Amino acid sequence: MESIRRRYRLLIIITLLVFALAISVVFSLAIRDIARSYRERASASMIAIKKDYLKDTVNNTIRSIEDKLAVQTASFTRAVEEIRRHLAVYSQPEDLAFIGYSREVLQAHPEVSAVIRDKISRNIVYQSERGAGAREWSEADLLAMQKEEPVFSRFTTGRYDVNLFVRQAVIDQHVKDQMRDEIHRYVFSNDAYLWVNEIVRYEGGKDYAIRRIHPNLKETEGMLLSTDMTDVAGNLPYLTELEGVKRDGELFFTYFFKKKDSDIVSEKVTYAKLYRPYNWIIAMGVHLDDIEAYADQANVASASSVRHLVLVIAAVTACLMAVALVLLSLLERWYFRKTNLAFREKADLDHLTAAYNRRAAEELMKSLFSQFKITGQNSVILMFDIDDFKKINDMYGHDQGDAVLRQLSDALSHQIRSSDHLCRWGGDEFLLVCPSMPESDTAAFAAKLLNQVSGLEIPTLNKMGSIKITISIGLVRFIRTDLGFMDAIKRADRAMYRSKEAGKNRATIA
Repeated sequence: MESIRRRYRLLIIITLLVFALAISVVFSLAIRDIARSYRERASASMIAIKKDYLKDTVNNTIRSIEDKLAVQTASFTRAVEEIRRHLAVYSQPEDLAFIGYSREVLQAHPEVSAVIRDKISRNIVYQSERGAGAREWSEADLLAMQKEEPVFSRFTTGRYDVNLFVRQAVIDQHVKDQMRDEIHRYVFSNDAYLWVNEIVRYEGGKDYAIRRIHPNLKETEGMLLSTDMTDVAGNLPYLTELEGVKRDGELFFTYFFKKKDSDIVSEKVTYAKLYRPYNWIIAMGVHLDDIEAYADQANVASASSVRHLVLVIAAVTACLMAVALVLLSLLERWYFRKTNLAFREKADLDHLTAAYNRRAAEELMKSLFSQFKITGQNSVILMFDIDDFKKINDMYGHDQGDAVLRQLSDALSHQIRSSDHLCRWGGDEFLLVCPSMPESDTAAFAAKLLNQVSGLEIPTLNKMGSIKITISIGLVRFIRTDLGFMDAIKRADRAMYRSKEAGKNRATIA
């Protein structure tokens, strides 16, 4: 009997050891797969972050160009006004010495061109432009230039008509020189840098572009580029870049290039965008092997945790392992419920305005309509959109339109009850659902929203002013003849358009 007990105990121990070993192996394999998946997700996340960084940097560079254009134009405008003041107060404008005086004044501002015409003979008596591009300017030429050039001033003093102007090409060259110096001074981590190629021929081919700015290879600036150039892997990066900006104005792409201040060649991800006024392709890239190094470091830390966990699991008794499996099962179910809830909440939100999206709005309306049919408890439903929203997009661009939608949603979210639901129905059209709101309160509530929106001052993205908006509202409640919630939506939509027909910036109760 004792020998049977010993054999039984030995069998139990062996069974537990085998069970523990099997679980350890299973967990080891599973965790190894998780670690591999984690590494892949970490790499993808870091690449996505880098792409956002590249795109933001390029867009900020374009904004810097446009800011410099505005500053340079304003500077030359002041210079022209200063010259005009000097010439306008000349003591004897009838004297031919006026021409010599004008020449002296203009020498202090070589970028400013001048054409001075004798009013009596109509002959040009002074012209500052010489050499290539210089010409005898007719009156028609000067009138055309007055419309075309960004800085132009025309006035009469004594016997002379004076025309002062700065060519757009002069302003552009100043800005280009400033941008070259600025980009050369840029300092980025991880061997990243920004460069500029100028397209000469959009059809591509040999010498289709000029390398204008390249802080990594300054000695090659001015070099002609061809779309048949390849990298070490045989890719055609210049062709890919040209086709991408011609098609979409911008693109992300990868190719192989050597690192800054090094002969090491590695793959890099690049964002390029076309700045059409200069035919500039402004691009920035970062090498991917740096990202792989970060992912490897994260994976090493993860692998250390995995080994420790496997040793712990192998040492646990069969009973504790069973309990652990039960607890793990419960924990996984709880985590899944929490994660699923978080994903669902995020899926219900409109990514632009943070209001509920249309799918969530339809679920809410369906639920409230069912409640109305069963209990009679009603809701106030407001449908509204922004008056003349298309003009905002046409005048300021869709990025500004998106900013207006965000500002409107944020402002209204602070004016409604916690039980109310603001939903983006589509485009600039919103739905505001107010469960259990008394019918007597609807008119005052709508007036409050109209006043709040009409009082908004939404700054423009270029910080040069602000935008005022209004909305038109249609208000309804469920009625017994409604066959579904969409009947109420349609009535609200018709009421909203009656508000527009009545002059906009008002609410109509259906």
